[in-house]
Amino acid sequence: MASPLHRLLPLFASLSLATALLRPATAQPQTAMPPSVAQAESTQAISLFEAEQRAATNRTVAVLSKAASAAAAEVDRVNVRPNPVLSGQLGNTLGGRYGLRETDRILRIEQLFERGNKQALRAETAGAQASAARQEITSAIREQRQGVVQAYFDLALAQSQAQLLQENLRDYERLVNAVNRRLLAGDVAAVDLSRLKVEAARAANELQQGQTQILRASIDLSQRINQDSNTSSLRARDPLPDSTDIQALADAALKDLTRQKQAAAEQRSELKAADARILAAQKNLDLARSLRTRDVSLGVQAERSPATEGTILAMSASIPLFVFNDFRGDIAKAQAELEQAELERARISLAIQNDIDQAALQVASARDRAQRLLRQALPSARQATDAIEFAFMKGAGTLTDLFDARRQYNSIRLEAETAKADVARALGLLRLSTWVEPQ
Repeated sequence: MASPLHRLLPLFASLSLATALLRPATAQPQTAMPPSVAQAESTQAISLFEAEQRAATNRTVAVLSKAASAAAAEVDRVNVRPNPVLSGQLGNTLGGRYGLRETDRILRIEQLFERGNKQALRAETAGAQASAARQEITSAIREQRQGVVQAYFDLALAQSQAQLLQENLRDYERLVNAVNRRLLAGDVAAVDLSRLKVEAARAANELQQGQTQILRASIDLSQRINQDSNTSSLRARDPLPDSTDIQALADAALKDLTRQKQAAAEQRSELKAADARILAAQKNLDLARSLRTRDVSLGVQAERSPATEGTILAMSASIPLFVFNDFRGDIAKAQAELEQAELERARISLAIQNDIDQAALQVASARDRAQRLLRQALPSARQATDAIEFAFMKGAGTLTDLFDARRQYNSIRLEAETAKADVARALGLLRLSTWVEPQ
């Protein structure tokens, strides 16, 4: 005997079919497409070249430029002789008489004469430090451009993925319309249309998240290139490389890499800055040793006294006595700083080579991954999705199979775009890691 629930099922089905028949045949799905970010505000397209140029003058670089200016001013500050000292004295030698005519008047001038080439050594030390500061600007520009490459292709990836998510939503809306027509013809159940609308709503939410990611990437890029207003309006003009370009770009980047690596390991700004710091440490060591060369102070004094009724001239000379300090601590400190600078130079040289090797490895790895996705996985997923969708529309496939196929296809499409962005980032980082500023 049938249960009461089983007797009610035909009634529920009839009500669902009647409700569907009351809808217009051309009714649109309930999941309206979110407004695109490009429509929300005026956008500003920017190329990678323009972004890198603007990064070379951002606030981080400006701060280092001021530091370099201060280091250059230090050369002028220390490349001077000590100033002479002029002193005067009034005193009385006749008891009880304090008038100006009864006072002794003493005028003295004294000059320190540095020996041991101290002034030149100070100037050479400061000059080497100023040179290191200038090279650090170039190094900072490289780092800022590397950050821009990362942020730029994050933005390009977000734009590309948002476009795919928008296409995915359109496909679901097309399927909703097709299934709605089949429902009117009594070819499918109303529950299939409901399930499809849920999936379309899910696709709309994913698109909204993708558009939000564009805004975040735009703000990040704006911060790196010193754009203070309309920070969410930037858009990447350069597209991600496609399958035909990836192999050629990677091969060109990896070609003659050994020579580029050797040139970078000898001429990159970090090494030039390290060499300048070694020179500064050597000159500072020489300056510390020169402290053991005694300086001489010479003075001339004129004294007019009422008792002598004339002017008395005197000369003096003074030199320091190295009784308590022979400057061995200053010399030891300068020697240790020189050794530290030499070790730092070796560390930087090795780090540069490792940086280039890592960048080259990333290019090769990203290229292979992108090619597998674009040439193998993506076409296969597209073919499977088209076949299952065709079968479903002909009544030979299930909605679950269609959902699984479309989700897999959409996931692979997004992953392929990520792989293309990884290739673009790796190529940019390799280019900058081997970049040597023209002399």
